[in-house]
Amino acid sequence: MFTLIISHPLHRPGREQMIEQVRHVSELYGARLTGISELNEHAFAQRLAERLTPDQVEQARAEVDAMTFTART
Repeated sequence: MFTLIISHPLHRPGREQMIEQVRHVSELYGARLTGISELNEHAFAQRLAERLTPDQVEQARAEVDAMTFTART
């Protein structure tokens, strides 16, 4: 599992077309689009990590790794 961060077009038709194309290509190669957010989730996660202790950040990362069955390298 990996995360893509895409700055999408501001106009709705372009954004919807882009999402549909990402969904199509994902399915074409056996993947699945599991979520869409209009927020900058990456920046949000960074702000949260800045407010936690390093041990809490590592614990959260370990929990996410266990959920996705993919160890970070």
